[in-house]
Amino acid sequence: MRLGPAGVDPASGRSFDVQIENVTRYRNAEASNRLGEGDNQRGVVVLGVQEGSNVTVRIGFVDSLTNAPVHLPAVNLGVFDLSRPAVGDP
Repeated sequence: MRLGPAGVDPASGRSFDVQIENVTRYRNAEASNRLGEGDNQRGVVVLGVQEGSNVTVRIGFVDSLTNAPVHLPAVNLGVFDLSRPAVGDP
């Protein structure tokens, strides 16, 4: 999944995108619970993974036009684990 433009590289002044890819296989409980959904307007990404399983993801930053890797001096990243019961559970 790729979201962009996510910001501006302070070194080059060029826009960059966030790129998220799964490195390992994953299982999801239902079709609506996909590995990734993004919303550029709110800056939110949803990674849905079946309860009891796991997945390894790689998060990177790439130039919006050239796809070249972008090395940022710092990144602010928030992670929330908001689980919900399976469909049909009380």
